Parts: sequence; structure tokens; C-alpha cells
Amino acid sequence: SKKVRAALLEDVRSPFSLDHGPLVRATLARTSDRAYELGLTMHHIISDGASFGIFLRELGVIYSQGKESLPALELQFDDFAAWEQESLDEERLRAGLAFWKSVFPEPVADLNLPRDFPRPEAPASRGHLLRVQVPDELNAKVRAFCMEQEVTGYQVELTAYLILLHGLGGQTDFVIGTPSSCRNRVELEGMIGFFVRTVLLRSDLQGDPDVNELIARSRARVLEAFEHDDVPFDRVIQAIGNQSASGAPLIQGWFAHMHGMITAPQLPDFQASYQLFDSDNSRFDLSLIVDESEQGIALYFEYDVDLFTPATVERIAQLYVHVLRRCVQSPTASLSALREEIQTHETEKRGPKRAARFSGLKGVRRTRARSASQKGPS
Repeated sequence: SKKVRAALLEDVRSPFSLDHGPLVRATLARTSDRAYELGLTMHHIISDGASFGIFLRELGVIYSQGKESLPALELQFDDFAAWEQESLDEERLRAGLAFWKSVFPEPVADLNLPRDFPRPEAPASRGHLLRVQVPDELNAKVRAFCMEQEVTGYQVELTAYLILLHGLGGQTDFVIGTPSSCRNRVELEGMIGFFVRTVLLRSDLQGDPDVNELIARSRARVLEAFEHDDVPFDRVIQAIGNQSASGAPLIQGWFAHMHGMITAPQLPDFQASYQLFDSDNSRFDLSLIVDESEQGIALYFEYDVDLFTPATVERIAQLYVHVLRRCVQSPTASLSALREEIQTHETEKRGPKRAARFSGLKGVRRTRARSASQKGPS
């Protein structure tokens, strides 16, 4: 209901006190005689995507069996923090920074997206979240393709996203951000905390490769970047700069993949489900979060409402599903063929002039407020 959503949104927007806590809040709303909604808000300093899954799983155990049923942790987060600090010596730090400087020897171009409005001088990070469920038959095809080709869903779905961005903007060289998990030890798998690092991915779309080759390139780029993800992101930014060639933020696109990371808690006498909540914020221009679970593949497109209309992002989401389908059905399809399909779709939906210039407003600063009818959801 609108009343419940308003209460949850108020909780999400309320600031945390890092000095006094608590850094986790829960809101329980009774929506009918036998239905409830539980809103869970955690500060990112103590949690990541996997932490939500751990929290919900342990909630189910505590609810049904009592907290004594939870196994004791072998380590605490401060143990991990000390280990992480000790593992990064000066020699490894210099080597890591040298790698990132070699990947970004000069500022990169803006990510060319079909933005509807120019970038504001002072971004407000107002966002919206669009959820799209991948059809069951396509989900089955993705899984079958991954098994046959011995690749992961992450690699295929990331490649589809890169192809989509290429088709929308015509670029072969651009950068997106992605999270890298530090949970590389068994002792950390059941621990709640912030175990994520931000990693930069630079596309490798030169030539006219087919889908199979693009998946292989994506895999190589990801592995190479993750091998150097122990360099603190702030040090990377100090070394290469935090802006694109136009002065816009370096990361304008984002891709995150969750594979069975979050599952609904198992509660006696209850049937539970979960869904990511739209907090009306957006850290980047356009983000894609892929939630792959036993229930299928859910796509969450988070976007800046000062840059895109809902209709534009709905069209981008439809295009992504189309590209994902083409990747698993026609892995020998060339990049140029897929780009032509995307641009043909854009021309049909936006008109030839609008589709041709895509993000022609990029780099133009907005000097006056748009009318209320243009602002989109808040």
C-alpha cells in the first residue's frame, strides 16, 4: 500500500548516527490479517548484498529455532580488517597502481547513453528502480548456454550489458563500475559486514567480434581487474582521476550480479518472499543489478531521474532482454549485427533524429529547472 511504502521510504531516507547507532533498522507493517511487510535498512558501512542474505537466513533460524541454533563465528570483522591492512604492502600497492595507470593512461570519454535531459551542474542523485523479470524460458536458455559453454551467468549477463551500451551509444571504449567481493575465505562466508570493493572495467569491443569472443574478452577483463582489486579505490582515483574527459563523474554506468546471494527467510507457518526496495536514489546514471536465483533472473535498473524518463529506461530494459536472448540463441552473431538491431529499435521508438544523436546533450550544463511535468518520479 502507499501508506506502507511511505513509511518504508521514510525509514530508508532517515540518516544514521555513526557515533551512536544503531546502524540497522527494521520496520514491520501488518497489511492484512495474515500478511506482513518487513523493511530492513542497513548502513553500507556494516553491510553488503551478501549481508542481507545472511541476515534473512539467520532471521529464519532464530525465529524457528532460537538464537542458540546459530553457529559461532570463527572471526570477527576487525580480524578481517587487520588482515586486509597487513596484506597490502608498499610493493604490492605500487604494482597495483601501475596496473591501473596502464589501463587508464588518459581520461576516458563520457558513457554515451540516450539521456533525455542534460546533466545538472549539481547532481541530486534522485533515482528510481525499475524491476523486470526475465521470462522463464529465457532463464532456462541462459542456464543451458552457461553449462554448454562452461561460462558463468555473470560473464554472459555482463557481456549483454556491454553490447547494449555499445549499441545505444556506438562506443567501443568506455568504462563502467562493478563490485568485487572480498569474501575469499571460508571464515568470511557467514559474516555480516562490508566486504565489497569498487572495480573499474574498461570495455574491449574493438573489431567486430562475435558473442563468443566478447564473452571471452569480458571474462579476461574481469579476471584481470579483480586480480588488482586489493588496491583501495580512493588510491586508484588519486592515481587516474575521478572525472571523464568532460569533467563528469568517472563511473556513469554500473553492473552488479547477485547469484543466490539473497533468499527469503524460511519461517514456520509463513510463506516469505523478498524484493529490493526502491529508495528513490541513484548513485550512477544507469545501473543494472542482476539477481539470479532459483526463482529465475530479476533485473533491477536503477537510474537518475534527472537524466532519464521512465519510458526511456523501460525501453532500455526491453532491449537488454532482447540482447541477452540473442547472446544465448545466436552466440556467433557479430557485434555490428547486434548494434544494428539495437539502433533500428531506437529509431523505431524514438524517431530517426532522436535516435541518431542519442546523448547529444552530454556535456551541456542545465541552467534552468525543468518543468514539473518533465521531472519524472521522485
